[in-house]
Amino acid sequence: MTLLYYEAFEDSLDTTWNAAGTFVTGRNGKCLSVGAAGQINCSPAVSPTGFVIGYAHRVSALGSSVVFRNSNAVQTQISLALTSDGKYTLYLGQTSDTQIGKSSTVFAINSWNYVEMKMGAAGFANTGGTIEVRVNGTTEITYSGDTLFGSGSAALVTFIISGGGVTVLTDDMYLLDLTGSAPFNDFLGDCRIEQLLPNGAGATTQWTPSTGSNFSCVDETPPNAGTDYVGSTTSGQRDLYTMADLTSTTGTVLAVRPVFNLAKSDTGVDPAMRAVIRGSDGTIKQQATMPAQSITYVTRPGFIETTQPNGSAWSIADVNGMQMGQEIV
Repeated sequence: MTLLYYEAFEDSLDTTWNAAGTFVTGRNGKCLSVGAAGQINCSPAVSPTGFVIGYAHRVSALGSSVVFRNSNAVQTQISLALTSDGKYTLYLGQTSDTQIGKSSTVFAINSWNYVEMKMGAAGFANTGGTIEVRVNGTTEITYSGDTLFGSGSAALVTFIISGGGVTVLTDDMYLLDLTGSAPFNDFLGDCRIEQLLPNGAGATTQWTPSTGSNFSCVDETPPNAGTDYVGSTTSGQRDLYTMADLTSTTGTVLAVRPVFNLAKSDTGVDPAMRAVIRGSDGTIKQQATMPAQSITYVTRPGFIETTQPNGSAWSIADVNGMQMGQEIV
């Protein structure tokens, strides 16, 4: 799997982020807002060497940046900022260090741009490094040379969205490495990530609701941290839910991913759980077991599925006809 991560920034962040986040109206639903003096960090579960990251970006004034770090957790290796001249500017190190590239296009504040940055296969390296930056599908910066500012590994470990003195909005983010087959080893272009919520009972209803129907206990946005819920301790019990349709009626579906807001009911070891996807043709995909849970509610993503449970490519109709849920292992 070369599509490593994506995030819609609708109502909560998973445990790869270091803070809960603030969410405001975005370009498609909600988006992440980082204040002028703020920053928020993401440490992906997999640390790629070469990678592509894409995100929708909007600022209230010029000056915000996204910075990239390797295993040297206190040292910024690469920074990409929208600077005071209205141009995306690339730096080796922080924005106070060496400028290594600048866009030719001037971009306005208070408008959305889709920014993508590709770090070549060498990753962070003193020699042989390459970087390409595209904005709204157009290549604006190309660079080759030293991409390691100081020390540390070649792989991306953390990236940071930094306000840099202005309010910055971020939406529809993806991260992939450069291995595997197309399209998940290169620029994906402007992507839209939609959050779909349960809207009805699926083919199997076996967990116990705290009140009312099962699906109505898990359809809130943002999650209500246990005000209502479903639960089970019985191996093999499964709950499935029909899901709201995509608002998009045209386009290519690249992937789907289940996301849960969950907790265990007490201290000690709870039964293991895994996500379940039922395709529109009735084929079932059982994902790997989820990590151990906390007694407080956290948001945890399941695994990214780039094909349907039957192995064929997703279509909009297939997404609209799928069911999602979970079962006790």
